[in-house]
Order: sequence, then C-alpha cells, then structure tokens
Amino acid sequence: MYQFITSITFEIVLIIVFGAGFFVMRGNLKIGEPTADFEDWRLKNGRLIRSICIMTIIVLAASIFLNYFNFLFLPPTKLKG
Repeated sequence: MYQFITSITFEIVLIIVFGAGFFVMRGNLKIGEPTADFEDWRLKNGRLIRSICIMTIIVLAASIFLNYFNFLFLPPTKLKG
C-alpha cells in the first residue's frame, strides 16, 4: 500500500512539474525574470520541448492508471514489492 501511494504521489508531482514546463514554454506562466536569450531559445525550441512535455505527461498518466488497476484488480499475493 505504501509503495502504491508513494509511486502515485511521485508521478503526480512529475506531471505538475512537466505541466509547468509546458506552460512556461507556451508563455502562459512566467517563472523568474525572462531574458532575451531565453526568449530566443524558446522561440527556436519551444515546439520540441512542449511536445516532450506532453508525451511525458501522457506516459506518467498511463503509469498512474496501470498502478491503480494493478492495485484494484490483482490479489495481494500477486502485487510486486
């Protein structure tokens, strides 16, 4: 049970971090003082980084669903850990 809660919590925190990164790259969220170098880099590489953030969030959400379904539908003797 403890491993289940810990893994779900860690993945939720990662989703929040990558979501914040996605919104920073879109320009909706400002963290710190934006510089001209960052703005140039964001314009050149923003689409790639946003795509990576979205794919990572999808993989983390799928992992949460998998852990949840394993926890619900497998008998306690079959759970790993």
